[in-house]
Amino acid sequence: MQKIILCYSGGLDSTIAKYVLKPDLAIYYNLNTLYSKKEIANIEKMQDVFISNRLNLSEFEIGEKAYIPFRNLYLAMLSYSEAVKRFPDADLYRINLVGVKGDNVPDKNPEAFRKMTDLLNFINKEELPRVIIESPFWNFTKGKLVEMYKNDIDFRSIVSCYSKEEGRCGECPACFRFWVALESNGIECWNWFKKDIRKWKGIKEYIKNLNTYETTRREEIIRTLKKYDLYK
Repeated sequence: MQKIILCYSGGLDSTIAKYVLKPDLAIYYNLNTLYSKKEIANIEKMQDVFISNRLNLSEFEIGEKAYIPFRNLYLAMLSYSEAVKRFPDADLYRINLVGVKGDNVPDKNPEAFRKMTDLLNFINKEELPRVIIESPFWNFTKGKLVEMYKNDIDFRSIVSCYSKEEGRCGECPACFRFWVALESNGIECWNWFKKDIRKWKGIKEYIKNLNTYETTRREEIIRTLKKYDLYK
């Protein structure tokens, strides 16, 4: 018997994953990061997401994107422990840390997840359940996911933003990715942000780095920028 565990953030990718996977356990980890309070405010309204306060990584955030080294490995290990406690009779836990095509994070890519899987199974007792660390969406960009599920998901309820302030700031990479994913599929949302995302100065960096992105993601960005005459 296997059990599906979803590490849920409340963002675009994990919201769609929750709809698709229908996990046995969806768990949000309150890491006490800059934007944890905002995420929790939305997630507390849900009856089917467990909020865990077992891991405080607030002292380890780096840069604007609040990057935390080894974050996903921490989450995988804690999710395994939570699964053992809740589902002791299972023989396999499929732990989903949602990543998408084009993600460029050292601990969130297919190879990293394969190595995490091998490591956790190698250092665990043989009589305990096995584990697979995975994502259902490695073959899809955020934009493609929106295209696939735009009739099933309430995107207005999703707040993907690095600001600790309420709502979507309109001037951070998370807001930009959310905007591109929706706008590239014809969902006009530029006015869902506190500040006009089309005027964010960070767009210039995305244009500068376009050639470093996976092809589909690059096309989604260009399509969105051209719509508002932001790509020359």
